[in-house]
Amino acid sequence: MLRLALSLCALLALSCGSDEASQAGTGGTSSGGAAGSGGAAGAGASGGAGGSPSGGSGGISSGGSAGAPDCLANAQGVEVAQVDLDGFPSYSVDGCRLAYVSAGDQRLWLRDLATGNETAIAEAAESPRRPSLSGDVLCWEADVGGKSAVRVRYGGKTSTLSGSFDHAGEPRATTDAVVFTGWLGATADSDTDVFLYTLAGEAVTLVAGGKGQQRFADVSVSHVAVSDFSEDPSGVYAGDGTTQADIIVVERATGTATPKQAPGKQAFPMLGSTGTLAYLEWITVHPVPKLQEYAIMAVPIVTLTSPGVKLADVQSEQAVRPAASAGVVEWVVRWGGASSLWRAALDGATPPAQQSLGSLAILHAPSASSSMTVLAVEKTAGSAPSLLAIPR
Repeated sequence: MLRLALSLCALLALSCGSDEASQAGTGGTSSGGAAGSGGAAGAGASGGAGGSPSGGSGGISSGGSAGAPDCLANAQGVEVAQVDLDGFPSYSVDGCRLAYVSAGDQRLWLRDLATGNETAIAEAAESPRRPSLSGDVLCWEADVGGKSAVRVRYGGKTSTLSGSFDHAGEPRATTDAVVFTGWLGATADSDTDVFLYTLAGEAVTLVAGGKGQQRFADVSVSHVAVSDFSEDPSGVYAGDGTTQADIIVVERATGTATPKQAPGKQAFPMLGSTGTLAYLEWITVHPVPKLQEYAIMAVPIVTLTSPGVKLADVQSEQAVRPAASAGVVEWVVRWGGASSLWRAALDGATPPAQQSLGSLAILHAPSASSSMTVLAVEKTAGSAPSLLAIPR
């Protein structure tokens, strides 16, 4: 079988603390269109300290109709920490709320985009990162007791998840649960399983385990989807572009696990749209060392074993992880010193389209709700990353 060409070792590397406060060629193509492109990875972020951090304080409103909340405007220009911006970015949007790790004070904040008001969720001392927001559920990675842990905030209460694992990370939220990876040993190459924390009962349960590493999961109210590296001889995600992988989809109500049976290699599942599994696939191309050339696929979960629909063939000089939500998948292409953002409908009904964002040197990974997409941008190479919000 072909070897999976993934190398998110830098941008998805597990980083490993405290309690709640009051995370080749002449040009690339993207499904037939000329790809935009990007320069080198950005430099460190800057920002002020104290109070409401980046992007100003409170109701920065512009362009909204009288009396209506301007959620899009209140997300613009927020300066975010440069942590995993291309993999598990330091920001997450859902509805009219934004969770982000501030570049200025390194705290995790929750911003009400209708008003611009903010609440500090986690202090810098615990190194909050990789937030994921869905409804009233917010989860993130943190350093607790010298190890990486997953923390969850719901209903004003914050909990640190524990279970039959040494340390944890890579969390994703849905409105009633959080999925995450648990390392069974202390090292990065230890066996890993995927666990689910449900708000009802506040219980942590094993979702996908067994031989080798299961990682990079996503979750919806009905399913969990997992990247399974057990078929690789090492059983471990090496991050060097050679690890074999498949996808397993688990029905939450019954625990029934169904592998996505398809030629080639599949990984990095996305359940951001009800009833649809989106994922990345490699058939004949396996670039090393980074996730630079792949197909974006989608399939209805009810017909999981059927062939997926190819939404786009993507080439990029640098690896940026795509995202899917509300019937749309989005991805960034970097090529020849510039970046471009692309969108495609998950049902394949419309062709991929490049979004008009003006002149921006570097775009990072998107996060989206049904109404908007936010992504960190560097206006010039090396400038402080700040959020750009665009309507869906």
